[in-house]
Amino acid sequence: MISQAVEERGGRIEVAASMRKLTDHSPLSIKIWGCHDTPKSTSGYFEVSLLSDERKKKDMLEAWIGDAPLPTNDQDWAPWLEAATNRATQCNRRLSKEKKRAQGTQIRSCTKKIQLVEIQL
Repeated sequence: MISQAVEERGGRIEVAASMRKLTDHSPLSIKIWGCHDTPKSTSGYFEVSLLSDERKKKDMLEAWIGDAPLPTNDQDWAPWLEAATNRATQCNRRLSKEKKRAQGTQIRSCTKKIQLVEIQL
């Protein structure tokens, strides 16, 4: 089975089992050619998992607080909250992209290591 997100990218998808040497399982390699950019989602999401990292949590809190002073009357709260929400959401998006890039780098590194081990076998 393949996720819809991968399938929607289009292009050619190839799956191949790697060499089975040490266990009764075979690792799978998935290659995707001719990927189309995924359409930009108009609805954003807030990646809550980033809050478990203290540095990222601190960055989002700083974005939430921002430079503007807290409102002093009830009428000023709505615009302040909207601006704070936008700042925190943008920060969350940026941190989420950084996390995905790091995960992609780690996956590519592991894939290369597996390929090297297979060649040596």
